[in-house]
Amino acid sequence: MARLERALRDRPIDLARPPPPPPGRRAAAVLLVVDPFASGLPLLFIQRGSQLSHHPGQVAFPGGAVTADDRTLADTALREAQEEVGVEPRTLRLLGQLPTRPTHVSGFLVTPVVAAGTRRLHPRPDGVEVTRCFGLRLDELLAAAPGERGEPVDGAAAAHPRYQLHGHTVWGVTAGILRDLLERVRATA
Repeated sequence: MARLERALRDRPIDLARPPPPPPGRRAAAVLLVVDPFASGLPLLFIQRGSQLSHHPGQVAFPGGAVTADDRTLADTALREAQEEVGVEPRTLRLLGQLPTRPTHVSGFLVTPVVAAGTRRLHPRPDGVEVTRCFGLRLDELLAAAPGERGEPVDGAAAAHPRYQLHGHTVWGVTAGILRDLLERVRATA
């Protein structure tokens, strides 16, 4: 846990209201939450509902689009985690914020917010937006080497990370965010 905190020390939570996104884009935030009371420091993932219009059935982090009531991107991430998996914001300690990443298909600009539980997490999927919750241990993710998935982005060939662990496939913007976090932790002694 101390290593994760050091890795995010220079990435504070931005408490300013997010600027409006460029035309054709929507601001969004996701919550990367670890459970420091469980072995291996598991990171919470969700499986999105198959009927959703954006990224149906994919493995992701809890999160979604910014609403008019959200003062900050952290507010968005916390609200969405509470709605989707029942994690109460008061049971979390914010650790930092990672760089914003675009989704190429749905047009979101996704800002990852990292938090740790202040007590054991017991997420519950809402059954609509989220069909399943699971944790992948941070120590195992750090040891895993991502594969690459070649997909065209805006007509050009591109390689994106892809993680396979315990029967779960993490790809797309979620894998990019995960790689950002893991690289920061690896670089921290």
